[in-house]
Amino acid sequence: MLFPGLRSTETLFNHAWNLIEEGGEPRHLQKAQRIAKVLRKRRFSGSFEIEAKVHAARNQPEMAIATLEEGLRIAPKASPNLLLLGILQSDHGRLQDAIDNFHLGIVRFPDEGDLYRMNLAESLARAESFDEALSTVRRVTDREWTWRAKLLEISILNRANRHSEVEALAKKHLAETASDLSDDERWQLRLNLLHAQLSNNRDPREVLAELDQLPREARISEEGLVLRYEARNESVPDGLYYNLMVNWEPCPGDDGDTIPATGCFINYSVFGRDEQQARDLIVELEGRTPTSVELQETQAPEPESTERRAGVTWVSPMISYDSKRSGWLGWIRK
Repeated sequence: MLFPGLRSTETLFNHAWNLIEEGGEPRHLQKAQRIAKVLRKRRFSGSFEIEAKVHAARNQPEMAIATLEEGLRIAPKASPNLLLLGILQSDHGRLQDAIDNFHLGIVRFPDEGDLYRMNLAESLARAESFDEALSTVRRVTDREWTWRAKLLEISILNRANRHSEVEALAKKHLAETASDLSDDERWQLRLNLLHAQLSNNRDPREVLAELDQLPREARISEEGLVLRYEARNESVPDGLYYNLMVNWEPCPGDDGDTIPATGCFINYSVFGRDEQQARDLIVELEGRTPTSVELQETQAPEPESTERRAGVTWVSPMISYDSKRSGWLGWIRK
């Protein structure tokens, strides 16, 4: 038997999904792809979703998109495939295709209309159609999406440079519903508020000081990293991207967190004038000195790139290890 103990279509699909979500290790992706082939033989539309997610995890977006388009020709009523197709198109610059597919989803799957509206609003904002994006996100009424819609509205206003509105709206939400917010919602609101205040000429040193008080998850998020280099605003016209593998003992975490491991490795992409500045920027971000640092590679920015400010641009998930065990068996992916 190909997958012992996994007989039902639903069980196979969920297993494949979990394999992909576990971090995209090659052996997991191979197994998920094998499951997708089994599911396709069973004429299950979710097979295209799994296969597309495998391609996406392998950084093959065009193959993922082509797979979903094929699946929708065969099973046009498969909403997950249409939704994932639009998301991938939006993430890889095919904004008009994504917008068209999200509009189609709203019509074809009215029960999931707000899910499609959220993604439509994000794609419209990426296309700088800010008024239409705001109109779309304000039509979201499902309670499940209420807070995400409010956060997306604030994000769109920030991107539209309507910073005074962002500041007023973020303060209102924080004051009125602070006790009802999850930790993630609270720090996302605060990041948007800090971005608006920075744009409204708040002292960058105050913004950075407040940013450093937020949880690590907020500081290393895309929004947190962008806010940091915008607040630092250090131009490095001749800088390079430095890919650094950093060993931490113990692992960095928020106050009160306990990570059951001796240490961990984290990869950082940093733009700076030299390797020393790249190391210093990591220390500034994490608030402590690492155990060791290894330079993996350097890369020049694209010639047409105009964003040449010093800062950490990406932080990988941590790979934790227990020094009492040797080799890969002792590593725990966080």
